[in-house]
Amino acid sequence: MKNLTTMLAAMLLLIAFNSPAANSLSRAPLQDVAYFSDGAWLRHQAELGDPRFQFTLANKYFTSDPELKIVQDYDRAEFWYRSAARQGYADAAYNLAVMKVQGIGNDIDLIEGLAWLEVAAGFGHKLSRELAAELRGIMSDERASQADELKERLVPGYARLVSRQD
Repeated sequence: MKNLTTMLAAMLLLIAFNSPAANSLSRAPLQDVAYFSDGAWLRHQAELGDPRFQFTLANKYFTSDPELKIVQDYDRAEFWYRSAARQGYADAAYNLAVMKVQGIGNDIDLIEGLAWLEVAAGFGHKLSRELAAELRGIMSDERASQADELKERLVPGYARLVSRQD
């Protein structure tokens, strides 16, 4: 019954969108993807490469979302945070840093944690700037320089992305 109602509503919308008074956005073609849950829709949008949806999906995996049938999975959370961070999404880079520094899902990795904090700071995340300076202050120069070298491997084209932010 719910599927029939949804189909009828979609048909009514289609008729309304085809009226002459409709604007160009309302005449845009509908995607022909059938989703069986909001979770499937969210995953699909993330897979299409939109960093906002990748970040949202990562958050769902980080905490779990029973309503969307998403169970907590730190590996998947890290995957989606990483996907968003590589595209310049500062909050995703920050969350990766937190995971690395706190050892969530894996062992503590302060070098990678510092690298992600500085990536997030480079993308404009203010708290990351402060935390990176604090973490850099307690690390040896050798470990801090390892973090510097790691940034470009974590986010290919990082220097170019950061220069566009300025």
